[in-house]
Amino acid sequence: MYMWIQTTFDLGQLALGHSSAIISIKISLPSPPFYLIRTQYRIKYRGGAEWLIRYPAQLQQTPWIPIFDVEDSSSHCEIFNPQETASSLTMPANNEPLDETTPFVIASPIVHYSPTAAFLVKESNVQRPCAVVPSIYSSATTSRDHIGLDVRVAPPRVVPRRLAPAWLVAFFTLFMTAAGSSFMGIPFMFVLAPWPIVLGCMAFVAAAMAFASDLLTIVYLRTRQNSFVFFHGLSRVAFGPLWAHALHVLMVFALCGSCVASAKLVVDLSPAVLELCHVTASVATARMTVLTVFVVLVCPLNLVKNISSLALANYLGALATVCLVLAVVYRAVERSSMNASSLPPDSLAMPTLYVAVPQILSTFNYAFSSVWNILPSFRAIHDDVSSHATLSGAAFVDAQAHSVMTRVLCAKVMALATMYATFGLLAIQLYGATHIQGDVLLNLSNDALMTLPRMAVLVAAIFAFPVLFQPMFLMAEAIALQTCKSSAPHLPAVPRTLLSFVFLVAIVIVSVVVPGIQSVFAVCGGVFVTINSYLFPIALYLSLVREPHWTLRRVLCYVVGIVIATSGIVATLHVIQGHA
Repeated sequence: MYMWIQTTFDLGQLALGHSSAIISIKISLPSPPFYLIRTQYRIKYRGGAEWLIRYPAQLQQTPWIPIFDVEDSSSHCEIFNPQETASSLTMPANNEPLDETTPFVIASPIVHYSPTAAFLVKESNVQRPCAVVPSIYSSATTSRDHIGLDVRVAPPRVVPRRLAPAWLVAFFTLFMTAAGSSFMGIPFMFVLAPWPIVLGCMAFVAAAMAFASDLLTIVYLRTRQNSFVFFHGLSRVAFGPLWAHALHVLMVFALCGSCVASAKLVVDLSPAVLELCHVTASVATARMTVLTVFVVLVCPLNLVKNISSLALANYLGALATVCLVLAVVYRAVERSSMNASSLPPDSLAMPTLYVAVPQILSTFNYAFSSVWNILPSFRAIHDDVSSHATLSGAAFVDAQAHSVMTRVLCAKVMALATMYATFGLLAIQLYGATHIQGDVLLNLSNDALMTLPRMAVLVAAIFAFPVLFQPMFLMAEAIALQTCKSSAPHLPAVPRTLLSFVFLVAIVIVSVVVPGIQSVFAVCGGVFVTINSYLFPIALYLSLVREPHWTLRRVLCYVVGIVIATSGIVATLHVIQGHA
């Protein structure tokens, strides 16, 4: 038996303002034997705005959960899909995927089928919402069957107040995700090749990283993935469960490498910290003391569930980084007035470009990478734009949010490139190309004026660590929940704390054992960052975003992917062979 339900909800005096109201629709069906159902709703406001909702719409990811769709682009739809409805759905006999024209099959002996959808609709020409029970008009082609519909209006959603604009929080979050420990390996890049080549490599990586990050926001808007395990959900749709799981594990390893680099800075600075405190101790004792304090400081920060909670840490870390660069600028100006040295001559003995360029590209890959926090930052910007938009409509909000995010990404890479170039060139001028170490902290330790900047580096490393640890731990937590087949968003408090502590201790141990920070930069930048920051966004875009013809963006996807992947492979092979 076929039932075509045409239902109109006249919301009467319901006023929807800058705050938003949620409309829930509940459908109850009589006891069958068997139904093939196709439903359609019209929500109409007295002002003339009208939305047509068809059910079921096109299914994504999980074929058993109904997804409602709003056809009109001037509305925004938030979906709630109760898991209990999954058991009441069966696929058609030919097992073809459902689309907008395919009815659901509801099998006996189901008595009540009650999916719930919530529609978040905004109108900008009224003051505030008032909950009024609307009139309901329903009709069915088979009048002998009773169709029950229950419509209710929930209280308006309250948008939380922010201490700073979302774009500012996003900028500092992405800045500290990339900057943290990266400054220490930048001067060594100017030893490997003439400085024009180094600056050219840096400009290419900066542009490529901004391009790849922008691809992620485009994929997000096109696919409407809203789960907190966003990367895993998208990769599952694009590549299948096996590759999705492998990619998730790779991301955890990549973030572990970044955390190790930050902890390595703390290890290298341990003797200087005790020396500043006028405490005499062996190197081993100094490391143990400082690392213990480090663990105590960062452990509470590592347990936060929202990256926005680390905004203050990002501000302090960025301030410490700026202090380091300003100190190097001051020292270089002071030395230049005494004609102490100049830029390294191009005739200085350097590795061949075949060896140097891939390592430079891989190190800058690490230094500019912030893919882990791109999507949480973009969500915050999208919510902020949506709550302050003067025009309603998802298309308008998406375009404005994407524009803001693009400006944030460009500002981030430009700020990093300026600071990296300044720091690297002036460090070479200060200490000479033949004396620069893989970790420039070893050079700073011999300069009394750099005592305070070294402490600024320590502060930056401490505050950058939670920004890297938080997405890494959330991904590891998601893997653990999926392994246990749990539907909970987070682990219980005690296991979560223990797992966080185990990860932290493991990272600290590796940071003590690893030989040099430049090796961490080269391997992480050549392998993990290449896969996660470039190949993953590019593959997602090419797989999930369909375009009728070749565009410049698609051509750039292939060019960037080939160049970065080749340099990453070469740099990793040289590190393994001991040439780095």
